[in-house]
Amino acid sequence: MDLILKKLEEIEKRMIASEGKQRMYNLYNKEYWTVEELAWYLNAKIATIYSYTHKRLIPYHKAHGFNLFKRDDVYAFIGKNRLKSRDEVGGDMEALMLS
Repeated sequence: MDLILKKLEEIEKRMIASEGKQRMYNLYNKEYWTVEELAWYLNAKIATIYSYTHKRLIPYHKAHGFNLFKRDDVYAFIGKNRLKSRDEVGGDMEALMLS
């Protein structure tokens, strides 16, 4: 019986992983994402996404009362919030000290 339960757990994990891959594929092929899709992609709560829109931190479009996010805008939003590595910061400090 334990063997059957372990196998079922393995199958469930594979199904969840497969579902995540399918969801990523679907998002990649869509130009506009819903709040729920963006929250899943960013691994954030839906309330966080609404907070971002309310504060105008992320660009979005309104269509029939729904907030839609253009895929390229999402990628730009993520890139804009990039933090420099320690090496990059160190290089910047050296350049400032030499000038």
